Amino acid sequence: MTKDYQQDVIWLQGEQSYIVCAYFTANYIEEIKSLHQSLQALQINYFLHPHPDLGYWEKNTRAKPDFILQCLEQFPEYNIAYTDADSVFRQNPVLFDSINKDIAIFKSPTDSDYFTHNYLTSTIYFKNNANSRALLKQWINEQHAGALQVDQDSFDIAIKKIADLSVYHLPFSYVKVFDQSQDIEPVIEHFQASRKQVKLKNHLRRNRNRLLGSLLLIILIWGTYHVIA
Repeated sequence: MTKDYQQDVIWLQGEQSYIVCAYFTANYIEEIKSLHQSLQALQINYFLHPHPDLGYWEKNTRAKPDFILQCLEQFPEYNIAYTDADSVFRQNPVLFDSINKDIAIFKSPTDSDYFTHNYLTSTIYFKNNANSRALLKQWINEQHAGALQVDQDSFDIAIKKIADLSVYHLPFSYVKVFDQSQDIEPVIEHFQASRKQVKLKNHLRRNRNRLLGSLLLIILIWGTYHVIA
């Protein structure tokens, strides 16, 4: 970690009933600085936590439910608004102080081909209650599908198993990606720094392509040798 963000960064002097919580690895320092500055400007409570890099982007995302559960336990008098480290708050998220459901999350439209998961976990609001903790524990339990699994895969499974969970559907302005839907004014804007991160699936794909290339070369050499012979 760089000097400024080697330890937890916390500010609880805002008037909100919630804390914005995010965790970050060493390669997200510039992104967490931008998030930090945006929260400071809006005078919103925050807790920013440095997390060890687990090697690959996919594995780093799977730390999410553990971290959020830790936040619920660490701050029992506050609700938790989780956001990814590469997000920036453009406006005061006024919905977070009025939500009366257990969680709030963006649900992907059923008629859209763009979204790869039923829910977007880039921004999620959790009431500090038993149902939220039950969902998070179930989410943690579902993270067993393998190295390529990301947090959204297990969330889609976990949320179906908490029968009495109440859910508020956040508008897209709370999860807006910077290069999408330019007609929508973001409340929370996400910059998807993961596009630049080391991903296990890409690493495996490159290794597979190298192996296939080597095999093809061997076959060509073998074929050329036998034609000459």
